[in-house]
Amino acid sequence: MFAPFIADSTVTLLKRIGAGERFWQAHNKHYYQRLVRMGWGHRRTALAEYALMLACGTTALWALREPLPVQLGALAGLVALHATLALWVDHACRRRESKSIESA
Repeated sequence: MFAPFIADSTVTLLKRIGAGERFWQAHNKHYYQRLVRMGWGHRRTALAEYALMLACGTTALWALREPLPVQLGALAGLVALHATLALWVDHACRRRESKSIESA
């Protein structure tokens, strides 16, 4: 259920370490913060996070009664969903940043 927050924190931390940043210092690079800066606002972003949490929780509860291969498939599907959403946000942020540089 808390996978969206765990994934956001983990991916952001790993990206910052990979970029050689001081990962222990405050920053604004989480996916949640980036969506807000892209114009989604706090309410829309929070609602999207809640929907993703509901999907994760529902899938996890459903998978409890399924055989292991189905559980692993459900997990793989949720990982793919999170990865797709993260790539979409990354792409949208890069596109937005390049537009702001071009208009400057």
